[in-house]
Amino acid sequence: MELQKEIIDFLSKNPTVSSKEIFDGIFWSYSTLKRALVELESEQLISKIGKGRGTKYSISEIYGLFSNVNLETYFLQEVDERNIQAGYNFK
Repeated sequence: MELQKEIIDFLSKNPTVSSKEIFDGIFWSYSTLKRALVELESEQLISKIGKGRGTKYSISEIYGLFSNVNLETYFLQEVDERNIQAGYNFK
């Protein structure tokens, strides 16, 4: 669970990166990282783009529905500075 949180945090700061870039950014074994990526993808928390050596990972749109929001920091921002979605994406 800790590794999954680290991966999500890394992807939120570095959108669309390869597993090698994630491996270089967080310090876990590569096989453990790959298992965590597969699990996060199966839970639809991250998206896998491409195949083989060109595979990239990013945070999925679904993650936004389930992610926690820090209400204290959210309401400290002015209304115009908040990241508010205009509507829902019902694809």
